[in-house]
Amino acid sequence: MTQGAGRACRGGGVARCAAGDGRQAPPAVHARRRRPGFRARLLTSLLLAALALTTVASAQAWAQRERRFDEGLTLEYDARDRVLGERLWPLLIADRKQIMERLELFPPGTLKVVLAADAADFVQRVPGVPAGALGVYVGSLRTVVLRSPRSSPGTDWDLRGVARHELVHGILDLAIEEPLPRWLNEGLAVLVAEELSFLDDTRFNAALAMNRLIPFAALVETFPGEDFGLTLAYQQAASFTRFLLARGGIYGIQSLVRAMASGYTSSQALEIVYGYDLAELERLWKRELIARLSWWSVLASSSLLGVLGAPLLVLGARKRHREAQRLLQQMALLEGDEAPSPGPGRLVN
Repeated sequence: MTQGAGRACRGGGVARCAAGDGRQAPPAVHARRRRPGFRARLLTSLLLAALALTTVASAQAWAQRERRFDEGLTLEYDARDRVLGERLWPLLIADRKQIMERLELFPPGTLKVVLAADAADFVQRVPGVPAGALGVYVGSLRTVVLRSPRSSPGTDWDLRGVARHELVHGILDLAIEEPLPRWLNEGLAVLVAEELSFLDDTRFNAALAMNRLIPFAALVETFPGEDFGLTLAYQQAASFTRFLLARGGIYGIQSLVRAMASGYTSSQALEIVYGYDLAELERLWKRELIARLSWWSVLASSSLLGVLGAPLLVLGARKRHREAQRLLQQMALLEGDEAPSPGPGRLVN
């Protein structure tokens, strides 16, 4: 160590030693602090007042919400919907119990159902929700958000049916860790909630006759956004789930759901329960639908294309009937006269 470096620094306050030579550094210069001007103080006061008003408004809105609690289920609604909420609450409790019994799933955890106060409240709770949506299940919050009929005067829709549909989504989400394929999730919700309107529609018959059904491989993660494709996707999901129900009964559906709840992927669960993969089951489903497609059902479905007159209606129906027969013949050539034999893992008939 050099001698200069060992000198002690003298002076207090902000005096500092220069590097190694013992000299004192010049005192630091402090700038004079200015008091905030009138405009700055006014702006701060306005911001604080706005924050206080927002807090008060939020507290008032929270105080206007009424809540019901039961084991595994809660309901929250605006005070203006008190009569509706009191009527809906026992129905939700009964429907949740029935859905769990039908699926044989009794997951732990609590589902929250919220009846949005108005359209703005609905959109705020579910950002990006389609304009025509009546109910949504938000998995990250384990919450079913329903649109209040009071916010849509002049409309007629089944609030309980929408709630049942979303409760199925919630129970499946609580019970199964792996996300279900969208077609299966929606198909089970439609079937268990008994939304029979999705199971029979002329547009579905028209798409089937013209070979325009959506492949289920494209319905695993999402559904189409446009109206016709979205409706068709729901109808396909409902029809295919009903097809699985017909092949294996409710036991087959319960076994499928339990297998996925146990950790199997949807593809593995389908092969374990039904003996076939998704593609093979889809071919069998299509073949059965085409075989059952009668001349009269095709005739009715032509209304989608516009009825310009009886002759055109008959000609269009006959053309689609021939197309359906051609598709059936092609599938028979590809698959043989008999269906493939069940796989070794099949559990149901």
